[in-house]
Amino acid sequence: MVELPTPRAARAATCLAAAALALTFAGACAKRGPRDLGSPGAAAELSTGALDADARPDRARAHVPAAPTARGTTPRVLVRVEARALATDAAYLYFGDVAGDTLSAVEKRAGAVREATRIARRAPVPGGLSFDADDAALAWIANPGDAVLRVPAAGGAPITIRDRAIFTDVVASAGDVFVTEARGTGGVLTRVTGTTAAELASFEGSPRGLAVDGDAVYLATSSGLLATTRARGVVTSLASDGAFASPFVDGPWLYATRADPARHARDLVRVGRTGGNLETIARGVRDAPIAVHRGVVYWFDAERPALVSAPAAGAREGAPRAPRLVSSDPSLERPNAIAVDDDGAFVATGHGDEARIAVIALR
Repeated sequence: MVELPTPRAARAATCLAAAALALTFAGACAKRGPRDLGSPGAAAELSTGALDADARPDRARAHVPAAPTARGTTPRVLVRVEARALATDAAYLYFGDVAGDTLSAVEKRAGAVREATRIARRAPVPGGLSFDADDAALAWIANPGDAVLRVPAAGGAPITIRDRAIFTDVVASAGDVFVTEARGTGGVLTRVTGTTAAELASFEGSPRGLAVDGDAVYLATSSGLLATTRARGVVTSLASDGAFASPFVDGPWLYATRADPARHARDLVRVGRTGGNLETIARGVRDAPIAVHRGVVYWFDAERPALVSAPAAGAREGAPRAPRLVSSDPSLERPNAIAVDDDGAFVATGHGDEARIAVIALR
C-alpha cells in the first residue's frame, strides 16, 4: 500500500519546488539582463514581421505584442463614413463617401467628429483621388472607374477630362493630370493638360499604381516598376520579376509593395529613381496603400490590425530598419486608404456601420 503524504508535508514539498523554480528563473533573467521596451532591440521585435528574415534566422516573424503598453497611439474618429481614397491639403481632408456617392471634405484639426462638406457627385474609386497644390484642384476616378473628373477644391462644377475606359489611378501635378488605364494585358499612361490628352506610353502588365514627381512619372504594374517622363518619352524598367503596387516617391527613392507568394503577403521595397538594386525594407506587409512622410515610411501589417513605420534609411545600405508600432487597434483591420502629413496619419477603414476615417497622432 502506498502511504499518502500528510497535508503539512505536501505543502512543504510544494514550497521547496516553487523556491527552486524561482531560483532557476532568476538565474535565467540575470543572464539575459533587464528588457528595456524602449531599446532598439525591443523596437525591432515590435515589427509585425517587418524585419528582413535573413537578418534574423532564429525567428521568421515577429508580431506586435498584445500588451496594452505596445498598442501605440489610439486612432481618433474624424468622420464616420466609408471611403476608399484620401487626399489632403493644409486644412482639409478630401475623400469619397461611398454611401452618398460624393466627393467630400472635412477639416483635419477638428476636435470632435465633424460633418463633411460635399464638393461634387460621384465618389472616387480606391486610390483614385489626387490634390494638386499648384492650382488647388482635385482630380479623381469616378465610381465605377470609367471616367476621370476634375474640380476646384473650393467647389464648383466638375468637368470630365477622360471617359469610356477602365481607369486605374490618377495623379494631379502642376496643372497636369496623369491617368493610367488597363488595356488588354497591359496599360496606357495619358497626360491631360486642360482639355488636351496626350498618350505618353504603353506598357506590359496590368497597371497597379502611379506616382509623379518633378519631370518623372513612375508606374507599378503586375510585372515591374517603370519610369518615364512628363513629356512623351522612353519607358525605363527599374525593377522586374514581381507584381508591384502602391508606388510612392520620396527624395531619391521610389517605394512600392511587391507580392511575396511564400508568405501570402507583400514586401515593402524601394529602388533608386534612376535605377539600381531593389532593396527590401519590410516583410509581412498588408496589400494596402503605403505612405512616406519626412523620411519615414508607413504601412499596415499583414496579420494584425496595426499601422507600422520605420525610417526610410537604414544604418547602412540594405540594413533592416527598426520598425515602430504607430497604432494597433481593431478598427485598422480593413484599411482602404492612408494619407500622412504634419497633422497625422489619416486612415479610411472599415465597411458599412463600422466604417470611419480616423486620425492617428504621430509621436
